Amino acid sequence: MADLTARLRAAATDRGDAALALLRGMIAAQRTGEAAVQAEVARGLAGAGAEVHSLRYRPAEVPMREEFAAEPPPGERESVLGLLSGTGGGRSLILFAHPDSEPLPAAPGWSVDPFTG
Repeated sequence: MADLTARLRAAATDRGDAALALLRGMIAAQRTGEAAVQAEVARGLAGAGAEVHSLRYRPAEVPMREEFAAEPPPGERESVLGLLSGTGGGRSLILFAHPDSEPLPAAPGWSVDPFTG
């Protein structure tokens, strides 16, 4: 376990600047909406060596089971999928998230642009 911890720390150190740049890019992309955020996610996945796909779907057609979500939005949405093959023998890991790109009104008192990260 100590070896795994050391390897994870080394990877975080080696890739920390790239991860922060990706997060800042996603924050900045929120200024122009969800499609821009999804494009930034796709760029980050491709940069990590993943095979990138997008999938259009209708949230209203996705069954909810014990969800805390409100009514799904009308129309179509896009999901960005990244497939990164492992070295074999292990289990699959699925990470899921969605961008909440809501319009941000000008707020008095902000000392920095909220989209600079």
